[in-house]
Amino acid sequence: MEKTTAPVTSLFLEGVTHPIRQGGIYVNPWKKWGKSFIELLKWGGPKGKSLSVAVLNDVLPVLDPNMKLINSPQSGVIQATWIGHATFLVQFEGINFLTDPIWSERCSPFQWVGPKRFRPVPLSLKDLPPISFILISHNHHDHLDTTVVHYFKNKVTWIIPLGLGDWFRNQGVNNVIELGWWQKYEFPKSKISIIGAPAQHWSRRGLTDTNKSLWCSYCVLGPVSKVFFSCDTGYCPGFKEIGDNIGPFDLSLIPIGAYEPRWFMKDQHVDPEEAVQMHIDLKSKKSIGMHWGTFLLTDEPIMEPPQKLIKHLKENSLDENAFVVVKHGETLVVEFEKKKDINQERDDLDSDSDSDT
Repeated sequence: MEKTTAPVTSLFLEGVTHPIRQGGIYVNPWKKWGKSFIELLKWGGPKGKSLSVAVLNDVLPVLDPNMKLINSPQSGVIQATWIGHATFLVQFEGINFLTDPIWSERCSPFQWVGPKRFRPVPLSLKDLPPISFILISHNHHDHLDTTVVHYFKNKVTWIIPLGLGDWFRNQGVNNVIELGWWQKYEFPKSKISIIGAPAQHWSRRGLTDTNKSLWCSYCVLGPVSKVFFSCDTGYCPGFKEIGDNIGPFDLSLIPIGAYEPRWFMKDQHVDPEEAVQMHIDLKSKKSIGMHWGTFLLTDEPIMEPPQKLIKHLKENSLDENAFVVVKHGETLVVEFEKKKDINQERDDLDSDSDSDT
């Protein structure tokens, strides 16, 4: 396992899966997979159709954020504000953090070409509350925005997958913590810990770095509540491993979009049916659907993911309120069981961990 340069510990848990690393390249451990350039040409790229601004304003409105709530978060709850795509502002137990923040107009190496957002950002970077750390699940351009990296620089701690540190250091950012699956970092001067967790995906930032850095989901554990943030992912056994060993979660952020055509996307992006199974595997009490409604990346209609989500919740006899979608700029407030004390669970995890050497 790669050595990290931070106080990171590895959790030695029975029966969990670890990524494979061969010749400096990370490989998904469950099966051989991957699409060729010929298959990409066969697909031909995104065919999803945009909607008019008038229609979008009706079916997918962008709200003015509740800044009073954001600037004075309630105690005893988790607050999650959807910025768009996989970007959330999460506030709980005295900590504010961001997930895969993208504020640029395009998720592309260049701002003059590539997928352009069809829903504006509801909140400017300068209007954010103080941010403690930022979770980066992988290095694709719709999840790692150079503009945001340059805005925050070393003012925040960047929690990133193994192998991505050199890219950040080349941007002048040294305040990074690299995590592998089942590795834990204790955030200083807090009772918050972050655990890297499995996903089935891949990485590439340029032409020559395919899968040279890992991809990670994250479990964020406070003294009395737990939040899960999923990487882009195909459905895999890793989520049951996460639920069995670290769950249940008070709030999970789970992708529901960018899944068509299935023959091309299935191994890397779950569809709403598989997202519901993730919710079940993770033992999530409340989940929010993400990775939809912001960029046209694939073939399904813009509003299909939440419609299919409701359908598959019903098929699994689950309450529709257990797994929801929110509007851009909307803050969802999730109460957790205050009587619960997970400090003992954290101690149990610590007893099964050891420092990486």
